[in-house]
Amino acid sequence: MKNILAILMLTTLCGTGVYAQIADSQANDIPKVFRLGEDEAIYDALVKGYPLSLLEATNNDVKVAFNKWIGVLEDMQTYAEKIRYDIKGVKLRLHVFWNENGSIDHLGYLLREDSKNVNDAELKAFLKSFISRSKMDIESMRRYSFYTTATFPVYVERYKGN
Repeated sequence: MKNILAILMLTTLCGTGVYAQIADSQANDIPKVFRLGEDEAIYDALVKGYPLSLLEATNNDVKVAFNKWIGVLEDMQTYAEKIRYDIKGVKLRLHVFWNENGSIDHLGYLLREDSKNVNDAELKAFLKSFISRSKMDIESMRRYSFYTTATFPVYVERYKGN
């Protein structure tokens, strides 16, 4: 029985390392910006390659995580204004994947049904340009991600409480 448990533990540990390598190699094949739902197998591998949530990357501090995310949205809106890309009325589902230093590795998006209609190629180009300039001021020992919705313009304010 001890041998069986030892074999199972070893297989699990080795399998995790191999899976992580596979996830890393597949992540390199994924475009920086992609439409959610286009390739579920690669997307699933990408999700597994970013084991922490934004909340976990902020030491489970909801206020910090919220403020960091609102900061990303505000930066996105400011960047859109700067380059004169009309993002007002755009509503998205987003899955953002950060590496350990806070740079965005990948961003999955899907235009919500209640969004204003925008050209997909232009939206993708805007998002790609934004993520090349964006960096979260969180450093983590592991990669992290966040899945949510976003609506522009941003009307939510950062938390300023106690």
